[in-house]
Amino acid sequence: MLLSFLLDLLFPHTCAGCGAWFTLLCPRCYNDLEFRELPLHQDIEEPALEIIYACFGYSDSVRSLLHRLKYGGIKDAGTFLGELMYHSGKIPDHVVIVPVPIHPTRLRVRGYNQAELIANSLASHLRSPLVMALTRTVASKSQASTSSKSERLHNLQGHFEVDSRLKNRIIGKKVLIVDDVATTGMTLQQCALVLKESGAKSVSAIVVATSKS
Repeated sequence: MLLSFLLDLLFPHTCAGCGAWFTLLCPRCYNDLEFRELPLHQDIEEPALEIIYACFGYSDSVRSLLHRLKYGGIKDAGTFLGELMYHSGKIPDHVVIVPVPIHPTRLRVRGYNQAELIANSLASHLRSPLVMALTRTVASKSQASTSSKSERLHNLQGHFEVDSRLKNRIIGKKVLIVDDVATTGMTLQQCALVLKESGAKSVSAIVVATSKS
């Protein structure tokens, strides 16, 4: 606690929108955020996902918050983004929270999974169970770099598995997948497929932002 207090004094947060001191997002910039919803892509046949919720568009302030979380080591941004998700009013009732995993190699480099930090904060506010049910077996390339639906699907097939030790915690449950950003939606779709195959009753997803217009 003392170390955290001293670090806050030495390296205070600044607003991701306007640069104001001692806050990740000031009230004025928070009020400028626009909550939104990203519907399912129409080109997905028999989607495993019921719906994808996106809290925000990819605005400058949201982009800055996500960059600080993923590349700046600012873990508090994950907690804050989870709170924003909670206040978005888009959370289904009685869900099991499952974060999108990152590959173990990337986890060792970064030291944490940004989606897990967001999901943990959201689960805490909802008082819902957080289950680390998914594992990532292959480090795939960015989905933004692939042009076609078939390429995106091929890039992710077989890259996610359900941990057999935790399978019983999702069987017959409504699952909410949590991630930071949705670009194509294919990562969420593949996660949903393996969850449904493992017995989840239904699967939806929520992300902080989407780069889709």
